[in-house]
Amino acid sequence: MTTKKNNICLTFDMDWAENSIIHEITEILIAKKIKSTWFITNEIPSLAIMRKYPDLFELGIHPNFYPGSTQGHSEEDILLNLKKMIPESVSVRSHGLYQNTRLFSKMVNLTGAKIDSSLCLPYVGNLDVHNFVFDSGPKGSILRAPFFWGDDIEMLSNNPDWEMKTTNLEKDGLKIFNFHPINLALNCKTYQDYNRFKNACSSLGRANVNIEKKINRGIGVRTIFLKLLEKYQQQFMKLKELIPSSMSEE
Repeated sequence: MTTKKNNICLTFDMDWAENSIIHEITEILIAKKIKSTWFITNEIPSLAIMRKYPDLFELGIHPNFYPGSTQGHSEEDILLNLKKMIPESVSVRSHGLYQNTRLFSKMVNLTGAKIDSSLCLPYVGNLDVHNFVFDSGPKGSILRAPFFWGDDIEMLSNNPDWEMKTTNLEKDGLKIFNFHPINLALNCKTYQDYNRFKNACSSLGRANVNIEKKINRGIGVRTIFLKLLEKYQQQFMKLKELIPSSMSEE
């Protein structure tokens, strides 16, 4: 399956970020008329704002299948709860990129998912979507769209490139960029930046942590985010726009 050579997608894993953080990001995207796909973990007021701009925002689901999930008590329960929250969703990315073939079957049959992005192939050129067949029958496949760059992956790098000097952006192929709102809000440069905030929340409670005091004032996740918006502007696509028309009509 082949898509346009250099399709560009901007995605966000919501990861239970506070509404004020989400709101700030969506205001930037609305002002710049940037398309994006959001993988939703929980209900927040900003979802109503996103739904007012369906030409800009796609809402997908971000199920957490790990023990202790707040989204449900079983894989089926989690998927059904998220589909009830985001009934328009056709895109999915699992928290922690958790995946297996039986789970894909549940995603398709319980939520009507058509495209999955639970696969990271950092900086790989010539990427494209591919139809992954996991079972026989009309609901035995799902389109897979690997993402090319993730803020958390860059934060783990020994030499993170926050100014887009060496991230292979000129390579041909599908480029899906993935951000986490909390990393953007903190402008994380390394994973230690995120962990310091997370540890403070664990000891004090999130409501008592002054995020302003935790923000990195140098280069970081926010640096590359703003550079990408400037570089690609209206070239960004929603993830579901990668779905062939023949498949979206099924």
